[in-house]
Amino acid sequence: MEKERFIDGIWFTVQHLVLVQDRPAMAADLIHEAGLDKSQCLKAQHRSGHETEKMLLFLKKEMKFKGIRRKDRKSRNNSIIVISPPMFLEYNNKEQITIMNHQCSSCHGAGCEICKGTGKLDAVITIEWVAHK
Repeated sequence: MEKERFIDGIWFTVQHLVLVQDRPAMAADLIHEAGLDKSQCLKAQHRSGHETEKMLLFLKKEMKFKGIRRKDRKSRNNSIIVISPPMFLEYNNKEQITIMNHQCSSCHGAGCEICKGTGKLDAVITIEWVAHK
């Protein structure tokens, strides 16, 4: 039930991007980032009660569900991190920011070797302050 609510929330945003903002590429990226497959998308579309021709065309034309993995394996930043040097720098000019509780992209929360069975991953970002060149 919790996963279905998550999918429906994602799908509501997908519909808004496609129908209101006319941004199908961004909607497709969101589907890929959420790790939704074709079956989950079709079920969410049906549950929404808004099976418009434009949404069905989006699913058929824009989405390519073969493997549903991104071509590049790089992270994407969907949040804003404000970075400014600390007031007092020390000899070790490094600091870390941890952004926690992301769903594992390998197992989609089911638990695997990468996430050590938790279904979750944390992003640890290291910042090193150096003199401008």
